Amino acid sequence: MQQSVICICFLLMFELSSGGKYETKSVQYSVPKATITVFSSKGFSVSIPDSPGLKLFAFHGNINSKLEVLEAGTFNKDVLRPENGLWTFRDFSTKLKAGDFINYWLYVEKDGLGYRQDIQMFVVRELYNDEKPADVTESVLGESITANYKEFTSVSGDIHHYHHYEEKTSSGQCQNDKMINELFLKISSQLNVVLMQLKSLHDKTDPLKNKIDSLEEVVDELLKDRGNGTKLLLIGNNPPKDSNAYEAIRGVITDALGLYDLSSSIKFAEIVEDGIIFELKNSIEKHRILVRAQDRFNTDKRKIVEYSSKDENKTNSEIPDIYFRLDVSEKNTEEKPDDDVLLFE
Repeated sequence: MQQSVICICFLLMFELSSGGKYETKSVQYSVPKATITVFSSKGFSVSIPDSPGLKLFAFHGNINSKLEVLEAGTFNKDVLRPENGLWTFRDFSTKLKAGDFINYWLYVEKDGLGYRQDIQMFVVRELYNDEKPADVTESVLGESITANYKEFTSVSGDIHHYHHYEEKTSSGQCQNDKMINELFLKISSQLNVVLMQLKSLHDKTDPLKNKIDSLEEVVDELLKDRGNGTKLLLIGNNPPKDSNAYEAIRGVITDALGLYDLSSSIKFAEIVEDGIIFELKNSIEKHRILVRAQDRFNTDKRKIVEYSSKDENKTNSEIPDIYFRLDVSEKNTEEKPDDDVLLFE
């Protein structure tokens, strides 16, 4: 009778010491010993058999170097699904040889609980052909290490298990972590789709861009054949002599004409008595400005006209006033004067 009372008291004390609000659960699962296969070409695999309720298998390891308990390791990956009855970590890039060793630890999540198999060592004795996977008995150098199994409550899924070892985390925090991780994965997936679409678009438009560049070169040469170079003259806007000619022309091209892509195409600009002479990089840019100015300055006192190369040797006072008053269309329809004579009405 006395012994029964003592047993009952002991059980009550054990129940109280467990914290009351947490149920005690016996560990009914042990992480099985891993099967490691090293391939003769490159790489190795680490496998454990599948088991009902198993949701995650993780491998952490170093090659030929020490690995601390719970250290992420050079090789660290969560495996989320089994293949052919095995949960398998694979590496295809590492070249191993006989005598090399792998320090590693394993983590398994089963039925909402986490289990570890702490620091283990595998020594490479044999290499196998890639197409011939085989069961390999692990060899342990030095003192045999006993696997350490630790139980804790966790949320299965994509949460990094090595963040939740030593303390129980509230389900709300785990749920938030899971939602953030899922959102990150969703955004990454969407970004990958966008990048693939952009690459496909680039592949389709790149040949078109090359054709456009070639066409621009041809048009530029055709316009050059018409003469008059790439210089223009802005009249009706006479800034002070000490003004910045480049900034004045750049303001007209962008603000008045709306040709923002040509703001850096000005090669030369100079303030003269009757306006501003400026030069563009090519004939295409010059004619774009002429066409836009003819439309925008239709009711404006300002005009932009071609500055003929034959006028460069004359002073501004020698250039007839009618030259500045003509539109591009009017100038093109004028009868061509003799070399030394300009016609006036």
